[in-house]
Amino acid sequence: MAESLEVGKAVPKAEAKNHKGEIVRVHEVSAEGLAFFFFYPKALTGG
Repeated sequence: MAESLEVGKAVPKAEAKNHKGEIVRVHEVSAEGLAFFFFYPKALTGG
C-alpha cells in the first residue's frame, strides 16, 4: 500500500506520463505553485 501524503511534507520525486505521452515530474510541477494531479487506470480496461 502507498504511503499517504501529509500537509507540509515535500512532494515525492515521482514521474508519470501525461495524455500526450510526455514525462511529467510531479515534484517539479508542484514546485511552480498549486498543482492538482489525477491518476486513473486506462479507460475501459476493467481496472
